[in-house]
This record gives sequence, structure tokens and C-alpha cells, in this order.
Amino acid sequence: VLCSSITSMVSFYGSGIVLNHFFGTILNAAYGIATQLNGQLSAFSTNMQKAVIPVITKSEGSGQHESMIHRSTLACKYAFLTLAVLAFPFILEMDYILKIWLKDVPEWAVLFAQLVLIQSLLGLLISTYVVSLEAEGDIALYNKVRSISNIVPIVLLIIVFMNGASPVMLFVIRIVWNGVVSACITLFFMNRNCGMRYSTFLQGVLLPVGAVTATSIILGSVSLVLMEASFLRLAITAVMTIIGFTLSYWYLATKEYERNMIKNVAMILWKKIGYITH
Repeated sequence: VLCSSITSMVSFYGSGIVLNHFFGTILNAAYGIATQLNGQLSAFSTNMQKAVIPVITKSEGSGQHESMIHRSTLACKYAFLTLAVLAFPFILEMDYILKIWLKDVPEWAVLFAQLVLIQSLLGLLISTYVVSLEAEGDIALYNKVRSISNIVPIVLLIIVFMNGASPVMLFVIRIVWNGVVSACITLFFMNRNCGMRYSTFLQGVLLPVGAVTATSIILGSVSLVLMEASFLRLAITAVMTIIGFTLSYWYLATKEYERNMIKNVAMILWKKIGYITH
């Protein structure tokens, strides 16, 4: 675990060093803005993941293997959706938002910020499966593979930058390797170590979040096509994205028992609010 954590840190901070070496401090500033924005938006999703870790660990510890897989799958889906509801409007309106936030927007900052959010969203698709693997215990081989996998993007970056590649390749490599290849590695070990079927991830995570993503982005993009950049367009984009998110989440991304749980929680909160106001 320690080796995997160290290589992960080397990969993350090393990317900035490589970027600075080949392109200078201006692009490093754009990289810093992108990672700072991503950190702010990801905070709530990160806290939600921390809250479910004890539940997943307890399920495996008490021998409830199927329950652990089920809860991990739900946590992956909701970790993605928690960030997505905030990230989608930012991804669509990043240019205008950064112009409001910053007096001078560094070159590449808009694209970097969009891509780092996409990278984070992809990473969340399998995030709590890592917790499940650690709870299961047989992680020696997984950590070795993961450690090697963490170093590969740095090597690829150096190679492509030495051959004159665009700085955007930083995130292309991260998205392809960290978002796709690493996800496949984690899913392979979930199948090997925990007996999770690949269809569980497909039906429980990938298809639901895909439906929500497509609906939210399509509805949110309507105002981008019909209107010039303005605060009004930003507000309409955010509203349309949230409407698309809410409808697709409720009808396409949840099962009946999830909707019933949400209704029960909403009723409890409504009664508490009514009690406080009276």
C-alpha cells in the first residue's frame, strides 16, 4: 500500500514538474488553476467517500461479501454523481467562469480545467472498489501492478513532450491511462479477488452515470448554441444542466428501492424542518 501511495504522489506531482520543464511557468500556472478548481469542487465527493469506507470495511469484515460489493458499486455511482452535478456546468461554461474569477486567464487554463474535471470524474467510477480490494486483504499483486501503472504516465509524458507534443497531452495520457487503463486493472482484481461480475459495474455504475452525463450535457449545451457568453447564459446553462441531471438521475440512474430510500429521507427532513419552524 505504501509503495502504491508513493508512486501515486510521484505521478501527480511529477506531472507538474515535467510540464514546467518543457513549457515553463506560464503553463504551470494554468495547471495550478485547474487543480485548485478541481480540489474545491471535489471536496464534497471526497467527504462522501470517506463516510462510506467504514461501512464497506465492516461488510467485508463480517463476511457479507455480496453486501460489500453492492455497497461499493453504489458508492462509486454516487461519488461520480456528487461531483458531476457541480462539474457539468463548470465544464460547459469554464471559459466564462474563469474570466469572472480571474482578471487574466492564462493560456490553456480553460482546457486544462475542463480536462482535469473529466479526469476526476472518470477516477471516481472505480474509487471505492479500491477500498473493497483493501478490505478483502489479498492486495500484494494488485499493489505491485498499481505501483507500476502509476509510473507509466510520467514516462509517456517525457517521451511525447520530447517529440514536440502539445501540453494537452498531459491530460490525454492521464485520462486514458489513469481513467481507463487503471479502471480496467481495478475491475480485473475485483473480479479475481472479490468475485465481482463485470456486468455489476456495467449495470450498476457505467450505464446509469452515462445516461445522466449524456442528458445533462445535451440539455446544458442548448444555451451555448443559442446565446452569447453572459451571466444570463451561465445561469440558464446551470439550471438546464441541473434539470437534465435530476430527471435522468431519478428515472434512469436509480432503482425503485433507491427512490424509496430518497423519499423516506426527504420526508424525515421535511418533518424536521416543519418541527423547527413551528
